[in-house]
Amino acid sequence: MEIEEKNKYIKNYLKNYFYKWLIKDIKIILKIMKEKKLEFTLPIILLVCAGIDFSGGLICGFQPGSVGLRSKKFIKEWMGRINYLYRDEAMSEVIYDCVRCGSVHRAMYKQGVEISSDNSTNNHLRLSVSGNIVINTIQFANDFIKAFRIVRKEYIQNNIENVYQNLYEMVRDSNNLTNRLRVSNYTLEAVYYSGTSTAPLPEPSRAPEE
Repeated sequence: MEIEEKNKYIKNYLKNYFYKWLIKDIKIILKIMKEKKLEFTLPIILLVCAGIDFSGGLICGFQPGSVGLRSKKFIKEWMGRINYLYRDEAMSEVIYDCVRCGSVHRAMYKQGVEISSDNSTNNHLRLSVSGNIVINTIQFANDFIKAFRIVRKEYIQNNIENVYQNLYEMVRDSNNLTNRLRVSNYTLEAVYYSGTSTAPLPEPSRAPEE
């Protein structure tokens, strides 16, 4: 595959999945929060952390067990371009462990952070009176979106081969898992129909083209 085709593959994936789903969802929630004067945090945090994971994977790869490494690298190097406080090693650790892992695995942030969603963003990434790191979800989301714009302009355009390979392998592994699930489902249907019905077995659906 020529470099232009790889670049087109990357652009199409970002347009049809990353921007259409994740970025669009973040912007919709931010808009609703502003218009309705609502304050909630978990939906924004989960979406942004998923975006950080994916963005880091485009750069570092999606190898199993590497989510922490690639997420913290993205926070330090790219979100650090938006706000220097992200560059601190401890800050990326806090965001990944207390915010990301707490919300994903416990549906609750871990001790050490305070999450806010008000329009006052001056205290973002700074210590609260109680000594916790304040994460303002509105600022966190906007910083991520700005950081990815830089990644797309400065990194992806200059590292098409690496980004394509990482993205292709991620999609391929996802398709392989989907195919295994379809085969498993087909086998269960075969057992079911052979014992209770004379109806023809359904054909397993094809995996999407890569």
